[in-house]
Amino acid sequence: MIRVILSLGYFIEWSMNHAGLTQAMFARKAGFSSKMVNQVVKDHVPPSRDFLEKFEEITGMPAIVIRQLEEQVRGAQRQRDEMGVETVDFRSLLNKHVGPKRPTQSRPDADDSF
Repeated sequence: MIRVILSLGYFIEWSMNHAGLTQAMFARKAGFSSKMVNQVVKDHVPPSRDFLEKFEEITGMPAIVIRQLEEQVRGAQRQRDEMGVETVDFRSLLNKHVGPKRPTQSRPDADDSF
C-alpha cells in the first residue's frame, strides 16, 4: 500500500491562487519577502505563526486548518519513517502525472471546487 502525503506548501499555494493571489502578490500584501513565501510553498520551511496570521487575514483561510494539516503531514511522515510505509507526496504525484503546476491568478468565474 502506498500512502499519498499532501504537500502543505501545495495547499498553501492552492489557497493563495483560489484567493486570486500569486506568491509575489501575497508577499507584498503580507510584508514578507518573495523568497520566504516561496520557501514555505516549496515545503523548505514550515509556515511561522506570523505567516499563518497574515495568511488567514489575506486569504480568509483559517490558520487552524493549516496547523491541523501540518500535524497530519508530520504524522504521516513519522509513520513513513518509523514503519517503513511507502509514501509519495502530492506535489510529486501531480508533477509526474499532470506536469509542474505553475502559479496563476485564479479567475473569479473559475470553479476550483473539489
